[in-house]
Amino acid sequence: MNKRYKYQEIAERIKMDIFVNYQAPSKPIPSIREYAEVNQVNSHTVACALRLLMEKGIIYANKRKGYCVAIDIKDVRKKLVDEAKKELLCKLSQLGYKKEEIAMLIRHFLEDY
Repeated sequence: MNKRYKYQEIAERIKMDIFVNYQAPSKPIPSIREYAEVNQVNSHTVACALRLLMEKGIIYANKRKGYCVAIDIKDVRKKLVDEAKKELLCKLSQLGYKKEEIAMLIRHFLEDY
């Protein structure tokens, strides 16, 4: 199993925060200091997490506003969903599930959801 560093965990939390609370394009997100306080980590750890999110195209730096949600966040979100679907389908295929079985699993999941 891959080891995840603290900044990667923080990046994942911030990413989810963005998609739940700050998903409007160009909307400023909380500051490094705020995220550091909430996550009880050093501000350098948050800065590393934000740099990772910038590399993934989820946020960008704005000199006046701080960090902001990417202008094309809807496209980024779709890309992340496509990657997650592909990863799930690959894992289920590796476990021996056929397309029909995967479709049935998803239908059952949605019915129970």
